Amino acid sequence: MGCFGSHARDDLGVGSDLDVVLRVRQAAKPFVRRAVRWDLSVPPVLCDAPAHTPE
Repeated sequence: MGCFGSHARDDLGVGSDLDVVLRVRQAAKPFVRRAVRWDLSVPPVLCDAPAHTPE
């Protein structure tokens, strides 16, 4: 798991979201549908969390 974008650069502003990248061993769903199963409404900021496989 890692952070990228404005939060990682420490230049966030009003409306900035939290960009988190996840690396998983394997995934049954195609890339564009992987993060859909996680509830990203819990963090106090908008969150984008793509999940990547080693491939």
